[in-house]
Amino acid sequence: MSTLTSTVHRIRRSLEANFLRDWPDRLLVERFTLSRDEAAFAELLRRHGPMVLATCRRVLRHEQDAEDAFQAAFLVLARKAGSIKEQNSIAGWLYRVAHRLALRAHMETERRKQVPLLDDVPLSCSAIDGPCENLELELERLPEQYRTALVLCYLEGRTQTEAARLLAITAHAVNSRLKRARDLLRQRLLRTGLATSAAALSMESLIGSAQAALPAALAKNTVQAALTFASSNAVCGVSALAIALAKGALHMITPKFKLVFVLSLTVVLLTIGALLVSSPALGEDPGDVVFRNQKAEPKSQAQDKPGPGPKGKPLYSVILLWMSGGPSQIDTWDPKPGNMNGGPFRAINTTIKGVQISEHMPHLAKQAKHLAIFRTLKHGEGDHIRASHLMRTGYPVDGQTNFPALGCVLGKELGDSRPDVPRYVSIGARVNPFGVFGPGYLGPEYAPLHVHPADSGKGFTLPPIEMFEDLNKKRAAKMRKSIEKAFDLADEKPAVKNAYGPSQFGQACLLARRLIERDVPVVEITMGGWDTHQDNFNLVQKRSIELDFAWSALMSDLQKSKRLETTLIVCMGEFGRTPRINANMGRDHWPACFSVVLGGGRIKGGQVIGKTSPDGTTITERPVSPAEFLATIYQAVGIDPAKEYRSNTDQKLPLVEKGAKAVKELLR
Repeated sequence: MSTLTSTVHRIRRSLEANFLRDWPDRLLVERFTLSRDEAAFAELLRRHGPMVLATCRRVLRHEQDAEDAFQAAFLVLARKAGSIKEQNSIAGWLYRVAHRLALRAHMETERRKQVPLLDDVPLSCSAIDGPCENLELELERLPEQYRTALVLCYLEGRTQTEAARLLAITAHAVNSRLKRARDLLRQRLLRTGLATSAAALSMESLIGSAQAALPAALAKNTVQAALTFASSNAVCGVSALAIALAKGALHMITPKFKLVFVLSLTVVLLTIGALLVSSPALGEDPGDVVFRNQKAEPKSQAQDKPGPGPKGKPLYSVILLWMSGGPSQIDTWDPKPGNMNGGPFRAINTTIKGVQISEHMPHLAKQAKHLAIFRTLKHGEGDHIRASHLMRTGYPVDGQTNFPALGCVLGKELGDSRPDVPRYVSIGARVNPFGVFGPGYLGPEYAPLHVHPADSGKGFTLPPIEMFEDLNKKRAAKMRKSIEKAFDLADEKPAVKNAYGPSQFGQACLLARRLIERDVPVVEITMGGWDTHQDNFNLVQKRSIELDFAWSALMSDLQKSKRLETTLIVCMGEFGRTPRINANMGRDHWPACFSVVLGGGRIKGGQVIGKTSPDGTTITERPVSPAEFLATIYQAVGIDPAKEYRSNTDQKLPLVEKGAKAVKELLR
């Protein structure tokens, strides 16, 4: 009986492994992150393990040391899988981790030989000589998109077509990234004094060494150890050096995050404190106090009221504020004062008669006449990925149809009359799970242009030309030039920048306004950190303050420039949080009733849609489905939600599920 059971398990594992062979890295990573799926992790190791082992072997001449560094790289992957920024392919990320761990292991072996190396010396290839090591160091320093293309095509030996499929871009885009990567490497190597011929020879040696076979026993032990390490520090089947390397890498990552978090929180609190104490009661001259409702200085010409679109229709734009993780509705838009589920926050009045919101959004409370608050969104998905898919596409996951995300559809419909600007700019999005941020069956030309914070921590980096070429080869240069000046936040008055708040989200909202002023149809800004299973109230307070400063300043500026009536602002997450507070002072997932908000565009502000019970657990009036909400968004910018596209399954599908109607009372 045990033999039969073992055989059945072996067959099932084999079938599952074959099934996962065609999955992109991002789906494998998500599957492992959500369910600690062994088969998904094993496929990632099978796919990228040879490259990782070859990388470790080039740095470490001793086989056991190389295997230790190899195992450490996959232990780190098991812990950090959910936070990797670029998940279409993790090859570039794994290469960087493996190379750094191998260098650390090299330093450890040298230390054993009593070589005087210090713990706080930055990792470098100076400990190991040769053109190949110089090349690897420069390869590690390349921007992510270029490094990943090189790793896939050169170190893993994939064709450009295969790399394009893994990266969800065109083969031409892969070719462009490879060319740019080679040019960057050549320039950097020449600056180090390495001859071009030596660089070419070292690249050939990299390609040849990447084809190393992965021992089956090593692969099996690594998978088992990684599964254990993902949830516990107690690991069997790997050496003490492998565990030490992995823990050291995690230790170096975590304090930086904590430091950035603490510094950001400190800046926010100092700013709020300054605003609170800057009053004549403390002795200042009233003329020196700057209030939020003071008249701003005249705007630049780029901020004039937009002209009409085709056939005299308004030229609409959309700003999507994506609250990733699912905000607590009770602690933001639907407070329950006096109820045990209400929490510690006070409710304050808004400019809508009889309507209150959280005390931590006072500026938005004053601008509520521009807002339509939905308090009764409802669906049945309690998983982040599936709920995000539903809220961003209007359809549940069906396993067959590659639905396009809301921003991509809006970009397609609103961008046809604006061919020389990017259709859809996404600021700060970390992951692309199951395509919920992607163009789906619309094709890669409708994908978002991703924008990330600058390395300095101030402002945002204008994407390289190759990212524009991924969208439209012929118009790439025009598109990039059309928005280039928007990224120069330094030409804004200090008072204007301060109004948005010091947070990264606040500065992203400022950038969004500047992009809209240059006729970009769709801009999305992601604010993470709303998944508050623990310490809900401290976390929600911080994020609410950031949201309040940034969004209210954004609306104020748009109103002054006469753009609010043609710019729809959408604030939404995948679901809400439980009314009841858990033992960790947190709130868990709650799709049964939650809040989303619209403002600007054709929306009649000053309204609340729906009503929930006094304890916040049930809907008592006007439930709204995700499809109805998305239909309202489309209609608010002049798009027919019943319009049909032909999908990848060769079906004609409307933008939202058939029968879903917009909330008519909200539309002008």
